[in-house]
Amino acid sequence: MSRAGLSGLAAALAAACPAAFGRAGPGHDAERSLPEVTVRASGPQAAMHHVTVLTAQDIARATATSVSELLSTQGNLNLLSYTGNDKKATLDLRGMGGTAANNVLIVVDGVAINENDLSGADLSSLALSQIQRVEIVRGGGSVEHGSGAVAGVIRITTVPSLDEGESRLGLRWRGNDEGDRTGSLHAQRRFGAVSAAAQLERGQARGHRDNAGLDHTLAALTVRWQGSLGPTQADAHVKLTRQRDRYGLPGPVSREAFEGGGGARRASASPLDGGRTEMDRQDLGASLDFGRLGRTQWRSSHRDRFSPFVIGVDASRPVAEQADRITAAQWDHRVSHHLQAEVMGRQQELTLGWSQMQGEHSRSSNGFERPAGTLTLGRASSRATFLAATLRPSEALTLQAGLRGDRFRTQQVSQRHRQNCSYAYIPFPVVIACSPYAYEADDAGRASRWFNRGSELGASWQVTPALSGFVSHSHTFRAPNLDELVEATSTLQPQRGQTREVGVRHRLGEALSWSATLFDIRIHDEIQYGRDPASGRQLNRNLDAPTQRRGVEASLRWRPLPALQLQGQLTHLRPRLVGRSGDIPLVARNTASLTASWQASEAWRWTVAGRFVGPREDGHATGDGTPQPRRLRAHDVWDASVRHQAGDVSWTLGVRNLFDEVYSTQAFSQTYYPMPGRQAHLEVAWGF
Repeated sequence: MSRAGLSGLAAALAAACPAAFGRAGPGHDAERSLPEVTVRASGPQAAMHHVTVLTAQDIARATATSVSELLSTQGNLNLLSYTGNDKKATLDLRGMGGTAANNVLIVVDGVAINENDLSGADLSSLALSQIQRVEIVRGGGSVEHGSGAVAGVIRITTVPSLDEGESRLGLRWRGNDEGDRTGSLHAQRRFGAVSAAAQLERGQARGHRDNAGLDHTLAALTVRWQGSLGPTQADAHVKLTRQRDRYGLPGPVSREAFEGGGGARRASASPLDGGRTEMDRQDLGASLDFGRLGRTQWRSSHRDRFSPFVIGVDASRPVAEQADRITAAQWDHRVSHHLQAEVMGRQQELTLGWSQMQGEHSRSSNGFERPAGTLTLGRASSRATFLAATLRPSEALTLQAGLRGDRFRTQQVSQRHRQNCSYAYIPFPVVIACSPYAYEADDAGRASRWFNRGSELGASWQVTPALSGFVSHSHTFRAPNLDELVEATSTLQPQRGQTREVGVRHRLGEALSWSATLFDIRIHDEIQYGRDPASGRQLNRNLDAPTQRRGVEASLRWRPLPALQLQGQLTHLRPRLVGRSGDIPLVARNTASLTASWQASEAWRWTVAGRFVGPREDGHATGDGTPQPRRLRAHDVWDASVRHQAGDVSWTLGVRNLFDEVYSTQAFSQTYYPMPGRQAHLEVAWGF
């Protein structure tokens, strides 16, 4: 369908729903006040960074049908995807490019879900309907969360909160014209001081390409207690999560196929590639509020992951001999005490914390317990203490500072599955006996130990009730993960970074607010995979020159009419390797997004959202003066939806990629991973 035809369809839809373009109903008054573009988040040092907050109401209004779609519409937060769904999707914040999985932390209910390998955070382990709140803290988080908070932290809250006696029950179903189907059940109930919430989601997606399907099941149970222990207010919760999925990996297509017809783009050159995931997670948390003596918070998390997969299958050999298998376990613990005291008539704050992480990781290649198979075993651990302070010397000025010390250790050993045989050599070699096949060490292994520091220092100034500014300087670090250490130079070490920010926020009445932030990120010893000049091999190594990402972010929210809300975000970024030509691969200099939402009555809402990503260097571009692959071209994608709410039932009719844009978010040596074309979807929800 042409763009003109789609415009006509939209006009016909508007004509069929005239109430959507009339006066706002009486219930609309509650939404007339415009929220801040950037607000103060809950974590330490958040106010001195560019922060965006998405509430449950914002999420419900969005056109997104997945977590990666929702977040990719936010400023300077771009999607890098191999499959077009949440599986194997990475969110690139502030131009990290191909290393974003390890330089951007995804924190769920206070605990980072990034793995200790190259897989990063699995966004498919989160159901969009489960998310209560999102905070995107650009440039911050190194004091609170440590390694990996280089570009920033995306905090996601799922633990529900209910008033006494309240209960909720919700059913949701979504399907599209590709044959994808997802159903979910959500139930909550509070009994006095105890509340419980159960979530179940089952989805079957055929995918927009051959072998691009994703079948998944997510289940979560949360029990929360809120009460008092004598004079102390207390809050405790336990959450159990189970994820099971099976997915395909369609692989890339050539430039000719990508630019050709739809059939060529949909085809898969790797019809047998794919894998499955079994993940179980347990989260525990508690807090004690001692009033003037402060508030103590404790969180612990444990997760087990089992992920067999095959990539680059040779159809002439048994698949079992080509399979890889990852088994991983991780424990995270954190205790912090937050103290508030009134000094000189103003609230001063101090947070002292301790955290510990322990992870175990094993990866078998070329089959499991098969001749010539390899097994890599690794352990990683860290212990850290951190201190953060917020001082208010005057009503207008706020000073914030934080420091973190982190001891990080890794151990790694490679083994090969083999057997040992004894021979007799008279009169000629004869095998006498062979031991059973077993894994034996292939090398002496590798052990590393580092001490890393992170810090944040900044100030915010409330010039007027409507105008404020902030400035900050942060030191970040990232330790190599266990996958990187397998294929690494002998000198591989943690990377160190500095981030500087200057920003302003301004509200013009209740109808308009905007913000702008200048930032400069400089990273020394950045870890990247590429050719090692000393050995000529492809290895994980520290770059010999610093990298720099310098740019400006701007956000705007405007309500020109009581029923119409506009939100726009624009970023210009210069990502470069200092002293070399060309940009950092897979990073766009210019990105933008625009969302228009029309709430004409309590029943009808119409939303259009678009995002633009400028051209980027191919993922294999080097910037060293050698001929470069063709750049990945720019793209703009528009989505539209109309939502109707009638009592406890709502339905949403939407179209993703309204103009059927042909685009890819990843490219390596002029091979591309096509993203979904135009798709229509229908969602029906019932809840009370």
